[in-house]
Amino acid sequence: MSYPETAFVRCIADIVKSFNWRKVITVYEDDVFGSVYSSALLLSNALDAIGSELEYRVIFQPSDLLSDPRSTLREQLNNTKSQLSTVYIILRISETLAPILFEEAVSLGLMSKGYIWICGNDITTLLDSSFTPTFISKYMQGLVGIRSYIDETVPDYLNFQSTFQQRFKTEYEKSGESSFDAGVYALRAYDVVNAISLATATYEKNNKSLVENLMATNYSGLSGLVRPTNGSLDDRERYSTFHIINVVGRSYREMGIWVDGNGFHENDEEFLFSENLESVVFWPGGPHTSPSGLRKLKVGVPATNNTIWENFVSVEEIGNSTICSGFCIDVFNATLSCLGYEVQYDCVAIHNVTTYDNLVNKVHSGEVDIVVGDVTILANRSQNVSFTKPYLSSGLAMLVPVEVDRYGWLPTKTFSLALWMCILALLLYYIMLVWFHELVFYMLVEEEASDFRDGSLMEQLGASLWIVCNGIFLNLDKRIRSYHTKIVIILWFFVAQLVLNSFTASLSSILVTQNLRPDVDTMKIGCDGDSFVPNYLTSVLNYSSESIVKIYNGSDYKLAFENGTITAAYLEVPYLRVFLSQNDNYTVHGETKMLGGFGFFVYSGLVADTEQFFEQVLPKGSLLASDMSVAILTLGENGTLRQLEKKWFPVSLSNYATPDEDNNQSLGLSNYTYMFVISSCLAFLTILHRFFEAISPNTRGQVVAQENGQQQEVELIVIPRGNGVPEIEQRGANGRTTTGTQARWST
Repeated sequence: MSYPETAFVRCIADIVKSFNWRKVITVYEDDVFGSVYSSALLLSNALDAIGSELEYRVIFQPSDLLSDPRSTLREQLNNTKSQLSTVYIILRISETLAPILFEEAVSLGLMSKGYIWICGNDITTLLDSSFTPTFISKYMQGLVGIRSYIDETVPDYLNFQSTFQQRFKTEYEKSGESSFDAGVYALRAYDVVNAISLATATYEKNNKSLVENLMATNYSGLSGLVRPTNGSLDDRERYSTFHIINVVGRSYREMGIWVDGNGFHENDEEFLFSENLESVVFWPGGPHTSPSGLRKLKVGVPATNNTIWENFVSVEEIGNSTICSGFCIDVFNATLSCLGYEVQYDCVAIHNVTTYDNLVNKVHSGEVDIVVGDVTILANRSQNVSFTKPYLSSGLAMLVPVEVDRYGWLPTKTFSLALWMCILALLLYYIMLVWFHELVFYMLVEEEASDFRDGSLMEQLGASLWIVCNGIFLNLDKRIRSYHTKIVIILWFFVAQLVLNSFTASLSSILVTQNLRPDVDTMKIGCDGDSFVPNYLTSVLNYSSESIVKIYNGSDYKLAFENGTITAAYLEVPYLRVFLSQNDNYTVHGETKMLGGFGFFVYSGLVADTEQFFEQVLPKGSLLASDMSVAILTLGENGTLRQLEKKWFPVSLSNYATPDEDNNQSLGLSNYTYMFVISSCLAFLTILHRFFEAISPNTRGQVVAQENGQQQEVELIVIPRGNGVPEIEQRGANGRTTTGTQARWST
């Protein structure tokens, strides 16, 4: 008959959740049957349900199988110092190994500030019996205990406790024992003996087997309800309730109770463990501030001489302290500030970084916990370590010097072919409008000589072209006589100014972003020698190794371009932002090859070494990396990443176009569709207006006629006739009137 562990495991999980501890380490002594492994599995599942993880297991063989228990425990506990978690949960341990465990934990510094120890009945029972006050005050300070709930007010318990104390005192007082309270295991043993006694008495009456009668037992014992179900006691009553105690000084104090399904309570009132008791729980090493559950991280930072890339990360070592700054450091600090728990760290400068792959390997080997720097997320780098979401997008692009267009066709690139054709058509349209209006006007004035009346068609069109060209500057030619023509010229002026200004702006942009067209077969390509780029160029982009020049300092790129060592360079986009902001006459050529971006590489924990008894494999994934990824997404959504990027990278790569984008820079017809349509329609209205004047009865208009060698205004009156030919009456300023059907008219 066993006692249920599910409620005990859920109580531990609730405590872990209350303080938002992300990783825990379990410590337990196994038995020959491996039964405690089921409790460890239950705890692992419970932690997964709340978003935490079981990072490491410290497993001891049974004490009677250990030849040197102290050295074994010391070695196993020492292995945990490389883990991130500082939360130790003791699932099960014998009375023999318990004092050795705490002595070795203290000697290794695992009971100091920042560490958390949680235990169950195995330890809390010994606080009232085996452990002396001196031992408790020296080796167990800050321990949080979970003890099964015992109702000490019922008469059966009071009678048992009185009898137990009298007998214990009589038999052990002379040997120096001073604790007379029965622990939970003594009460459970008493209940089991009573259950067997009741089953035996029932066996004599009903002739059933002892096992059947024992399984049918149902009575309220001192430790709880004794009602076996499938070999285990029913946990619906007091086996689902626990006291929460805290070891302080030479003893312990009770802080409240935990009820399965109802959480933590104090004085019959529900409370949140982390908020209500955070200031009163005495943790190992004190004071009362609740620890984060993570040891101080070792953050590896690459210490290189790349002065031009110091925007990303810069390391300065002063004495024994390491001062780090840069964009990556700012993002890392902002990320940690978004976590729901405190994370402390020390920067570790990593020198002699031959390749960044070696830098990532230091995380896998456990030399550092996190790498913070301009490290790109790659598939092969993520095989052994966890990585966060990228905090800075990245790609690989070719950098080339700028060269002026040598072919003389650069101005034609300002507009697309369709737009050029439309502009030409629009020009012809306005020429025809001017020709029409001026021709009609001069046909009315027979006395005045003009190209529109006496000239050939080519002369008329040439005069119209001249008028339209002058209209670009709103220089109205004196020969323009029709006010319809003047309206057309004004419309043409606005269209022409729009086109000219757009042409100037587009041409200026193209002149800034001209590019050299590199010869792939003969060029020398520079790249960062300590990065993945050289291998990427040969294996993915199929460049020959002879054409690749490795450069180990960002400031050497400009010199290599100037002395002809390289004709192009492949750099990651963030590096391009820095280089282009500091150097003129360089631009980007070709498409950008997308990469995983810059991220943080996080230590995932070592595999437990348990050669004596148990072998365990932990997954590669890291909850810390997951939490940091969520924090990075938060920084991106609230604009923090953008602000930091602007702080360190004042020039964006998008400001520098590539030759492949020339067509995209050319303005297209769609940019001017509405303007062209509206202006053309308004100009066409002048023809409609003249047409309606022609068909309207008694249409009056003013023309300038020449009479007796002098110009004068003449009023024309169109009089409709029955034969379909209108008669035009011309009235001069002197009152003279002329009527005839052959007169021509104009408004």
